[in-house]
Amino acid sequence: MMFLDDLSTNGGRSMRAFVYDAILFTREWGFSARDVQQPVIWWHGDADNIVPLAHAEHLVPMIPNAKLILRHGESHLGGLGAAREVLEAVLSGW
Repeated sequence: MMFLDDLSTNGGRSMRAFVYDAILFTREWGFSARDVQQPVIWWHGDADNIVPLAHAEHLVPMIPNAKLILRHGESHLGGLGAAREVLEAVLSGW
């Protein structure tokens, strides 16, 4: 709900968030994905036109204990429909 509120109240008045994201995409993160030691599950929609699937396919193999779960036909916000799957993964300790 908070995410939808952000979109409806802030996104409609300015493009600041978009500009900040664009700036951050060009900067170093301060760590390497190869250094991430925690288990990572990356859900990604193959119809995401904001963050291309190729980004996940490039980054996930760099993370030592990561797996990519492809969500067929899902767009950028498709993960919102995966809440049960996400919670089950977290609670299982993966």
